[in-house]
Amino acid sequence: EVDLCSELLKPHLGLDLRTVIFTADEEQSEELAARLAQTSLTQPALFVIEYALAQLWMEWGVRPRAMIGHSIGEYVAACLAGVFTLEDALKLVAARGKLIESLPGGAMLAVPLPPQDVEEFLDQELSLAAVNSPKMCVVSGPAEAIDELEKKLAQRELSCRRLHTSHAFHSRMVEPVMETFAELVAKANPQAPQVPFISNVTGNWMTPDEARDPQYWTGHLRHTVRFADGLQTLSQDSEPILLEVGPGNNLSALARPQVDKEKCLVIASARHPQSQQSDVAQMLGAVGKLWLAGIKLDWSQFNKHARRQRLPLPAYPFERQRYWVDAQPLAAGKARPAEIVKGQDVSDWFYIPAWKQSMLREAFEPDGPTEQPQSWLIFMDECGIGRQLSERLRGQGQDVVTVEAGEEFRRHHDEHYSINAGRAEDYNALWKELVALDRTPRKIIHLWSVGPIEDAPLGIESFEAAQHLGLYSLIFLARSIGQQSLGSALELYVVSNGAQVVTGDEKLSPSKATLLSPCKVIPQEYMQVKCCSIDLALPAPGTKEETTLLEHLLAECKARLLEPQVAYRRGTRWVQTFEPLRLEDESSRPSHLREGGVYLVLGGLGNIGMTIARFLALNVKAHLVLTTRMTIPARDEWSQWLLTHDEQDAVSNALRKAQSIEQLGASSVTLATAELSNAEQMHAVVGQILERHGGLQGVFHTAGRVVMEESAQTIQDLEQEDCQEHFQSKVRGLFVLAEVLKETPPDFCVLVSSISAILGGLGLTAYTAANIFMNAFARYYNTLTPARCTVINLDTWQLNTDTETSSPVAGLRSSITELAITPDEGLKIFSRLARVVGVPQLVVSTADLQARIDRWINLVSMRGAGQSDAARGTFYPRSSALKPYVPPVTEVERKMAEVWRQVLGLEQVGLHDDFFELGGNSLLATQLVMRMREAFKVALPLRDFFETPTVAALSQAVENSNGHEAQSASLKIKAIPRDSLRASRASLRSKQSFTN
Repeated sequence: EVDLCSELLKPHLGLDLRTVIFTADEEQSEELAARLAQTSLTQPALFVIEYALAQLWMEWGVRPRAMIGHSIGEYVAACLAGVFTLEDALKLVAARGKLIESLPGGAMLAVPLPPQDVEEFLDQELSLAAVNSPKMCVVSGPAEAIDELEKKLAQRELSCRRLHTSHAFHSRMVEPVMETFAELVAKANPQAPQVPFISNVTGNWMTPDEARDPQYWTGHLRHTVRFADGLQTLSQDSEPILLEVGPGNNLSALARPQVDKEKCLVIASARHPQSQQSDVAQMLGAVGKLWLAGIKLDWSQFNKHARRQRLPLPAYPFERQRYWVDAQPLAAGKARPAEIVKGQDVSDWFYIPAWKQSMLREAFEPDGPTEQPQSWLIFMDECGIGRQLSERLRGQGQDVVTVEAGEEFRRHHDEHYSINAGRAEDYNALWKELVALDRTPRKIIHLWSVGPIEDAPLGIESFEAAQHLGLYSLIFLARSIGQQSLGSALELYVVSNGAQVVTGDEKLSPSKATLLSPCKVIPQEYMQVKCCSIDLALPAPGTKEETTLLEHLLAECKARLLEPQVAYRRGTRWVQTFEPLRLEDESSRPSHLREGGVYLVLGGLGNIGMTIARFLALNVKAHLVLTTRMTIPARDEWSQWLLTHDEQDAVSNALRKAQSIEQLGASSVTLATAELSNAEQMHAVVGQILERHGGLQGVFHTAGRVVMEESAQTIQDLEQEDCQEHFQSKVRGLFVLAEVLKETPPDFCVLVSSISAILGGLGLTAYTAANIFMNAFARYYNTLTPARCTVINLDTWQLNTDTETSSPVAGLRSSITELAITPDEGLKIFSRLARVVGVPQLVVSTADLQARIDRWINLVSMRGAGQSDAARGTFYPRSSALKPYVPPVTEVERKMAEVWRQVLGLEQVGLHDDFFELGGNSLLATQLVMRMREAFKVALPLRDFFETPTVAALSQAVENSNGHEAQSASLKIKAIPRDSLRASRASLRSKQSFTN
């Protein structure tokens, strides 16, 4: 068909169109592209490709029930419908192109406004050229007038886009050639259409009179293209399938946001010009989609010229639907097998974080990411990434609202706001306004942690500034989301640069790393929110590398969320993994510890610090300096102190610990009073070490706040002050430590972090953020000093119950001993670590780490295989070990019990049954809270549920909340005894095995 059209066009164009469209000579490609941009060739080329593709589809059995074109595309529709013969259509299109090319040049501007709003900008020079969607128009006119319009719209902060055209189509500028063109149409003798198609001029079905009238085609040259109206006319069909026939996918992108995605399928024949897949792959993909949609193809014609290989395939389609194979119901009272168990061999507890290359998202979505219309919320960066993303999304018909960091909440216009990044009320105001405007976002791109990385040394001021745009911003955003009933999933993409070390040559900004904490915890506390952290290496602005990165980032955000943590480096997509590292107890291997060396243990009187001190005393007879916050008497006063003070006295306990380490073989043990975040005290400690011993061989940082009931705060209750308490030792303390050791760096530093930095945890956002910062700081510190710095992400540590039985956290800890590291196991761990050199980060997990990541980060047990048994049609009987069944009485109680029953998959849920005793866990608790919020329309905080996890208590709270129909009602739980509170939280923790 291309050959036929090209031959017919030769006398009208004076050349063979094929020599312009096709070339294998790269040196000529730019020259030919410039020629093809000439209107006299562009329009015939468009017609030929569209017509040839249409004929190919019809040969394959795909025949149109109706057609719609866009400008020149209507001539293709008219030709296929029999209005024009092919010869006459080609003659008209060639003449049309030459006539327009003879006119003065002009410009066209895509404007993101509805047509009624565009009218105020139109005048004698500017015309409304096209209405492509209800909120996207094209204005056409002289280049100077278009320049002025673009400036006006920029002042209103409207993002417009110049079209790549040489002339002002569909404007007053084409009027000089209309009479001549009308004469040419009359000679073509147009006929009534044999196949229905839509008129661009009216937006309705083309009538026989219009098709035969030369004046219609003359007006078509000048009048507005009513493409949006035409789509609405087509949409009246019950279930239309829209197949774009032509180069690229512009019309598909315009159509998708305007049709009912549940009823209408939109398919493009050809790939996007910037797509990396082949045209053949795009075409075959379109064939497959049509076949799946029920279109009968003529396979004999399709296979006529094909050479194919036969491949064995499964006898079912890959429909990506989940079909659960039901397990046999368990007998009453029989415990389900544990999915995550503690490994018996300490040598198998070690893992190294790594990054592996992954296929680009475009490869995961072979037909391109979905372009169904959605509401997007973009928190704009200062580097222009957000601006370019929003322009592209709006150009594809997406509904985009942008937010910048400012001094106060302010609505600039319908699509742009500013908020104070550090004020929670501004996020609430923004979200409420979006909900009221029916623009609740389904995808959020948070770009406030994208920006230049300063060369200045990292300090507490720059760290705090980064938290306002990163950690705190995400906390406030999640809290505002949690106060709404979304009804469907929301995807949050948190984009940063410099937060991750992937290839090892990037510039790191440890202050940004804390945003990884809410990325882990938000989905754990808010079931309807999925998070993905995307870390970038920013290329130079305006380069090809920046364009490629934008394409990858847009594809990542538009496609289905796969991994929770992704990085892009130089066009390569990376995902984080954790590789097992078996460490045998090889005592024969050399240790990097020195015999009789001097070692500083920060937080040395804590459980982990004491284990390290025991290890150093037993193995290298070290000189030990253990820091504590307590005021310790002079060494020669120890004996008298122990004689005159009670055994339970905290200082007496500290002195006995020091003496026990000396008895194990330590050369000396010094207790030094110092707060790690106090620079003056730490300088004094290190100065005394150097004065007494002449050097310092190693530092172990084990200081930090123990996670007790009071310090575990869900995001709904978390404040900046809570974060600051965790940052004291693990952030401020590290800045002080780096400064103190700058002049006399030791051989190594070991930072003891937590496995929560990998797994997150309910109520552990602040704690997780502090530990993630330690991970990043270790990498950063290694670039500043020759000292080796290693961070250890330790699993849960068993408390010393002999000395801390009165601690309010003792019950919490004793309930998770199945995975906890004992002091003796700790000695084995540090014995192995002493022989590991050059590894910046190690994870110690007593159970299979990937299984725990799947449960707590990938949320498999909640969103995948862990769907409730009720969803699979299976309900289990109550265990005989439970308290006697008491049936619910009131309507609220019955409704509450039914929600519990559906989530837990139990035949009966009683009024006084405890959620965790019924077999619930923290992930199911999140799901249950979301269900109860939707059922009773109350803002039920997750923490309140943990405090009173029974149907009776929660039903009473609902009934007392001034009517549970109130949309904004807040659930208030009555005060309960402290012991009961501890017991319920201990019960919660027994179901979680990842706190440290």
